[in-house]
Amino acid sequence: MHFDHNTNSGIFITFEGGDGSGKSTQVKLLYKYLLENNYPVIMTREPGGTQISEQLRTILLQGNVNKMNAITEALIFLAARSDNWEKLIKPALDSNKIVICDRFQDSTIVYQGICNNININLLNNICNTITNNMLPNRTYLINIDPVIGLKRSMRQDNVDIRFEHKSTEYHKRIQEAYLRIANNNDRYLIIDGNLSIEEINNIIIKDVWKIMGKAISKVTN
Repeated sequence: MHFDHNTNSGIFITFEGGDGSGKSTQVKLLYKYLLENNYPVIMTREPGGTQISEQLRTILLQGNVNKMNAITEALIFLAARSDNWEKLIKPALDSNKIVICDRFQDSTIVYQGICNNININLLNNICNTITNNMLPNRTYLINIDPVIGLKRSMRQDNVDIRFEHKSTEYHKRIQEAYLRIANNNDRYLIIDGNLSIEEINNIIIKDVWKIMGKAISKVTN
C-alpha cells in the first residue's frame, strides 16, 4: 500500500539499482535540489542512516564475500532497516518531510530473496512488519549494464565493495530481477543509466514535481 497523505504523511522516495549504477550520485543531487528550494527533506541510505545501522553496514559491505551465510546476511540487513525506519525515516515522514533513501525494501527482495534464495514471503512479512506495510511513493531504478557498473563501483575511495566481488553472472541476475519487478509496478520509474548525470537528474526532478503534485492534490481533495 502507498502512504495516505490525508494522514499528514510525508513523501517517501527511494533509489534502486545494481552496484555502480549511479543511484547514490542521484540521491545526493535530488537532496541538494530540494534543500536549495527550501523543501523539508532528509537523505538516508540502506544499510545505514543511524549509528547502529551504519555499524551494521560495515559488517555487511566490507570483508570477505563468503564470510556469512545468506540468512545471516538477510537478517542483518533487516535489523539495519528496522533501526533506520524507527529512528529516522518514520519520524521524518510523520513530520511531513520528504525522505530520500538510497536502497530500501526492493533491494532486500532482489539481493536476498531472488538472488540469494531466501523465501520472499518471509522477507516481505518481516519488511512489512518493520514499516507497517508502508511502501515508497516513488522508486527510481537506475538501469545500467552490470559490467559498466562494477567498473565504476570498484573505485579506490569505495571501501564498501564486498558485493562487488561476486560474479558478473550474479550481478546480471540482480539487474534482471530489478527489471522484472519494476516493469510490473507503477511505483517505479526506470531510467537509462547510460544517460549523463545531468540528464538523469533532470528526469528525476521533473518526475518529483509530479509526485509532489499528486500528494498535494490528495491532501486538498
